[in-house]
Amino acid sequence: MIPSFLSKNEAFWSENYQALGDNVKELFELDLGEYIYLGPFLYERTDNGTLILHTGAFIGLGIISTTIVSSFVIVLLFGYLCYDRINKLVETTSASVKFRKLQKQLFYALVIQTLIPFILMHIPAAIMFAFVFLDIDLGIYSAVVSMTIAIYPAVDPIPTLVIVESYRKAICQWLGCIAPKRVTSTTSQMDSMKTT
Repeated sequence: MIPSFLSKNEAFWSENYQALGDNVKELFELDLGEYIYLGPFLYERTDNGTLILHTGAFIGLGIISTTIVSSFVIVLLFGYLCYDRINKLVETTSASVKFRKLQKQLFYALVIQTLIPFILMHIPAAIMFAFVFLDIDLGIYSAVVSMTIAIYPAVDPIPTLVIVESYRKAICQWLGCIAPKRVTSTTSQMDSMKTT
């Protein structure tokens, strides 16, 4: 069902919907009800070979691409500013070596956790948009974007669990990779003191 603000020209929507359905049926051998996501339809080639540009979709995809690039620039800028301020703050405080070590571990975990969405979401989406703008069909390889977005929530906490030493040690102990530290009991010492 098409929302009322989009259905100005119902013939246009039904014609394009059918054209997309035919194209997907031809390329992926799927009927209209068998897929969930479909990318923008920017260009159309007529029977005589002329190219028709769908400006609304082109502008919309341009806005989304601008959002991706601007978010990348913003994260890099504020990431650098955060790094600079944290270094200055840690240098000026009289913190213990243990505190500084933990701050450094948390910072590196944060940097890697910032890179993960870029690697798994922004870069694949930007590459996909570039191919759409260039009117190059990736076919089945376009599913890579969906797969990388799907694995992002599972991969995101891993850097913190691996980089922060206390988490890493706890996981290794839980998995049996290293033996748990033995805690000396003070009760046996107290018992020996009572008997003397």
